[in-house]
Amino acid sequence: MYGHWSDEQEKCLDVAMSHPLVMIASDGIPFVDGQAHPRGAGTFARFLGIYVREKGCVGMMSAVRKITLGPAQRLERFVPAMRTKGRLSPGMDADVTVFDPATVIDRATLRVPAQASCGIAHVLVNGVFVVQVRPCPARARSR
Repeated sequence: MYGHWSDEQEKCLDVAMSHPLVMIASDGIPFVDGQAHPRGAGTFARFLGIYVREKGCVGMMSAVRKITLGPAQRLERFVPAMRTKGRLSPGMDADVTVFDPATVIDRATLRVPAQASCGIAHVLVNGVFVVQVRPCPARARSR
């Protein structure tokens, strides 16, 4: 979530993030020549870094569900292919992201919207590594 918030609005956002029915997803468009909104590169890392680690609004297991199984289940009635998403089980389409809960954070900004998140060690898509061991500076968050 990118925006300017008053303290009261921020508290409401914290409560919303912790609600069991709230899911985390992005409507960020694909990158074209490195130009897009930062949410396209940073939505999930931002949620994990700020709302899970820094603020403690959501526990890790609930957070993982909010960014994986929850959105898949919400869409599967309308998009049957979603029945094989968001789950690590035999026969499922499992893309896997391995991250460090202590360092995961978004770094994408409006000036550099495609900047990769930190703390993402590996990403496998269809069983193929697309990211392998991305080191993270000690203080990766660029705000």
